[in-house]
Amino acid sequence: NKENELWTKTLQNHPNIPKLPEQKDMFFTDEELHERSFRSEREAEFQRKLRMGERTRTVILKELNRRRRMEQDASVAAANAVRDQINKEREVLKTKLLEEANAAENRRREAKEKSAEEKMQEVIRMAAGNKLEQTLEKYDRKWAKFRLLCKKAKRGTIRFKDIPFPFSCKDAEDIQESDIIVLLKQTLAVDKTKGQSKIKNLFLRWHPDKFTRSYCKYLQSSSDRKAAERYVHKFTQCLNDLR
Repeated sequence: NKENELWTKTLQNHPNIPKLPEQKDMFFTDEELHERSFRSEREAEFQRKLRMGERTRTVILKELNRRRRMEQDASVAAANAVRDQINKEREVLKTKLLEEANAAENRRREAKEKSAEEKMQEVIRMAAGNKLEQTLEKYDRKWAKFRLLCKKAKRGTIRFKDIPFPFSCKDAEDIQESDIIVLLKQTLAVDKTKGQSKIKNLFLRWHPDKFTRSYCKYLQSSSDRKAAERYVHKFTQCLNDLR
């Protein structure tokens, strides 16, 4: 107010000073000053709220970005976990398929080896069986001749060397190593039923009591009879050992 009064007096004392239209606006009343102050306060409050809003917006954006990164990390972790699980299952399946393939290959190899072994056993069985059959057929023919000779002969007329033992006299002391015993062992190894049948037939033919009762009486001397009984006993003992 004092400034206004001072300026009014100055204008009155100097009337030549041109009065500018904007000079009136240079001075404000209390109401105008109060209004301007209120506006400034409101503008300041608005600016403060605006800054607070900006800060809040920044905080919210940061939180959203943080959550978005967490979601992305969680998605990446979940994707990695799924990928690891898939790789693990793939490795397990691969290992299983490899084991099944190896097992199938082993079965094929075993079947092939078994087939080859069976073929070899069949060859051995046939060879042993054929040789045994040929040997027994030869002794059967000799045995038939011996029985016919005994039927026609008288007591004490048959020589020791006429007895058709299924082994040579040089093997008599070690019949276990004779050809007939070896062939029987081979036959038993590849065909037990056939081998047992052959052993049974031989045992019935060369039974000591039966042979002594039926044939020893035709031998020339008591020494021949004792030697024959000893050979027959040793041979049937070997047959019993095979059974």
